[in-house]
Amino acid sequence: MPHLTPKQIKRLGSFTLSRDGIVIPGAHAIGPGACWNFALTGTVLAMSDANSPQMICDALFDITLDEEVQKVFVPDDEEENVEFFLYHGIKRTATVTTFPNCANELNTLRANFAAASGGNPGAQATCLEALASIIAKRNGLRPGVVSDQYQLHMRTHAWFAWDHFAISLKPAQPGRPRIFIQKVTGNDKPLKHACWDIWDEHLEEVTLNIGELHATQIAFINMVNTYGDLCVECGEAHGYLRSNPFHAWHRCTTCGAIYCPRHGAALLGKRAWNDRTRACGQTACMGRTTLISNV
Repeated sequence: MPHLTPKQIKRLGSFTLSRDGIVIPGAHAIGPGACWNFALTGTVLAMSDANSPQMICDALFDITLDEEVQKVFVPDDEEENVEFFLYHGIKRTATVTTFPNCANELNTLRANFAAASGGNPGAQATCLEALASIIAKRNGLRPGVVSDQYQLHMRTHAWFAWDHFAISLKPAQPGRPRIFIQKVTGNDKPLKHACWDIWDEHLEEVTLNIGELHATQIAFINMVNTYGDLCVECGEAHGYLRSNPFHAWHRCTTCGAIYCPRHGAALLGKRAWNDRTRACGQTACMGRTTLISNV
């Protein structure tokens, strides 16, 4: 499975992060349609697909709504969102035959199901991590690696369910926070990068390190083909101080990468003693920089 190039990771880290992020241009025109479509495969799968998170949950857990109790406690109250469940167990058909390479996760679910259904927070967290790992594996991802370069995130309202998926990556610029990439369901809803958190913040989250991304996910992320307004090398923001000979910010006139004074001064390619331009330091870029007074 492929990785993002170091150049693309550096490019993604040059944008200012926000909660709602920045639209990846053109991505919505070719899919994916739902948050889990992008985060798990980068393709368009129906919810009825055997590898969708809902079908996986349905295949694992024998849990039903207690409709009689529900009628007693929440009669016709549309604002009430309380649900009462009957916890029967892990389905007998949930085996390594139907879930290859998931023996450890299945054993974890069976060992912790009773405690989790009884409300034990530790058991619920353990089950939730096992569930996320099964979903990741069934969709061709490799969870459980040491590196946190890429992570899969799942938010949920219950320890046996899911609500939202996202992926994140560690930027190249030292000290910068993780970059989340995600979308909401809807073919007309854009895929966004430069998010500072996974959405549905009020819900519980489980995070898994994953070894690589799918080529389809890489293709969507590579649709970010411009640079942001932060120094591409360190992530520093220009701020309000205007550039001057002693505080010189550079922008490449070809690729648009921005360099702070420290990293601009480190660029090569000076043509004369008084030449303020430099050769761009980004891989395969043959452009030259010019000084900028603001960003």
